Amino acid sequence: MRYLLASAFIVFIIAFEPASSAQSLSSPKPEATGSAALPARHVIGLENVNSQTSGKISGHNGVMEFDGGKKTIKVPAAEIDDIFIGSEATQSGGKVGRAVKTVAIAAPFESGKVLSLLMYTKVDIFAVSYHEEGGARHCAIFAVPKGQAAELKSQLVAGGAHASDAPPAVVTAQPAAPAKAAKKPKPPKLSASAIQIEQIEAGDAAIPPEFRYAIYERLIEKVRKDGEFQKVFRSGDREAANAPDLVILRTTVSRFKQGNELQRELTTVTGGTTVDVTTTVAGRDGHIMLDSDVSGKVRFFGENLGATNDLAKRIAKILHESF
Repeated sequence: MRYLLASAFIVFIIAFEPASSAQSLSSPKPEATGSAALPARHVIGLENVNSQTSGKISGHNGVMEFDGGKKTIKVPAAEIDDIFIGSEATQSGGKVGRAVKTVAIAAPFESGKVLSLLMYTKVDIFAVSYHEEGGARHCAIFAVPKGQAAELKSQLVAGGAHASDAPPAVVTAQPAAPAKAAKKPKPPKLSASAIQIEQIEAGDAAIPPEFRYAIYERLIEKVRKDGEFQKVFRSGDREAANAPDLVILRTTVSRFKQGNELQRELTTVTGGTTVDVTTTVAGRDGHIMLDSDVSGKVRFFGENLGATNDLAKRIAKILHESF
């Protein structure tokens, strides 16, 4: 009887789901198939475009264009330095999917877990690295329908974009991080009005490029929001040379463990994603002013890339406490 009631509950939710939820990244509108633009969700990286903004992305006429409705961003393909394609299992349906997930958690007789399972789909993660005229580096990440990112990449490469042929990173077990030494006394406060955030180095860890890109963009976002520095420069920005007391932030991944969002939500115990990094702050002369080991995690709800947000928060907090 319990399972019959659970099945009936699931059928009721699906039957009365609003019509707007039928459109998701896994089920693009029929007219979008094979057309110039793909349904896309902006994860992070485009200036003045909110994270999770839904829209359309195209790569024709030598331009990558993201149309988010209220704002359209165009990036010349010639300014794109690299393109990577990954894969992610995520909640389908955007905001509607998240709303149904909430209902699923509250559903009786464990039917919430079953419904949550039905709402999952795989998407392509489309990550691009590009530079502005002044040299500043940007890393933009999008979620697009499964199996359609390769064509978008081909269109951009044909339009002048550069893309390495490096194979996707194979995530292997990393050795456990060594035990940390006893806490050192707090050093005196550092001083600087400007900081330049360099691109994230993979080190010896097998970490997909989209995670490195997301860490870089999240760091810029968090450090700017914190307001500790008057100027926050991107990697490669030539204007940084004019800052008299510039410090440089470098981050290297030491360990990476990619989890599974579905497994996390169904068990709440396993499936966590962890990113461990070593982050340093140095002056122009290379003198290390700050050296810290930091870890970012996503343990329960949220996509795997959520670990990069947690990591950026922790690094920004260290900078706030140190300067």
